[in-house]
Amino acid sequence: MSDSSNALGTSRSTISTVVSVSPTDTNRPLSTENRSLNNGSGISKQRIAKKPVADDDELRGPPPRDDWDIVLDRIREYRATHEAPVDTVGCEALTKEEKDPKRRRFRSLISLMLSAQTKDEITAEAVRNLSQRLPGGLSPKSLSDAPIDSVRECVRRVGFWQRKANYIKEAARTCLEQYDSDIPRTVPQLLSLPGVGPKMAYLAMHAAWQDNQGIGVDTHVLRISHKLGWVEESAKTPEATRHALESWLPKSLWREINTMLVGFGQTMCRAVGPKCDECPVSQYCPSSQAK
Repeated sequence: MSDSSNALGTSRSTISTVVSVSPTDTNRPLSTENRSLNNGSGISKQRIAKKPVADDDELRGPPPRDDWDIVLDRIREYRATHEAPVDTVGCEALTKEEKDPKRRRFRSLISLMLSAQTKDEITAEAVRNLSQRLPGGLSPKSLSDAPIDSVRECVRRVGFWQRKANYIKEAARTCLEQYDSDIPRTVPQLLSLPGVGPKMAYLAMHAAWQDNQGIGVDTHVLRISHKLGWVEESAKTPEATRHALESWLPKSLWREINTMLVGFGQTMCRAVGPKCDECPVSQYCPSSQAK
């Protein structure tokens, strides 16, 4: 989900110091290297709070930690050389083989609906089953017309498969009848579909419409954001974490941050058995268990 671009060549006006950007920088604000500017207390909250957000690369508010950009760069560099399941069988990756724009968007929506509390590999298997077994492939009409038992058989390995089979059939019918075989174009419309929550809606906007409306917070983003100290402990739910991140993280990073942290969580900062001794950001992480 990474948006690549040339490294920025101008300094951020909110910080009066020399900045540097790594060659792998991607649509993000410039790093501040002179941390002594605020005697170790981080970026001046008063100066950021008074300055309106000029563009998507600006900080939207005071970050919880002043080393956030260094940590982000190191995680990005790690992810560039370490493939994770989300990169090969994640919801966005599953749409690449579909050429028809409407079907591609529908496929991304169904993938997201099936992915909740399910490993990417299992979600990919279920999507392949639907694509191969439904007459004419995976489309709003074929899924809407399919017998529920056939749909359940295709998705039976995903979490809560019986409930999700009903959800995706109802969503298919809505897309067919109300959206001309396409998927909803806005977050509120997506949230009106059965089984679609905020995480799925924002990720669908990213993957299907290339529209950056918010951060998709799943279990990996939730866990790692807290471990890194990027959100307050009180932000315990995905929605609270999304609001906390969006309050300061530049909007240009909202799409990238999901895939970046999901892959990092799948390969390095795992929920069970995190590899703190190998972690590229262990020295900055307040939750590190590195010896």
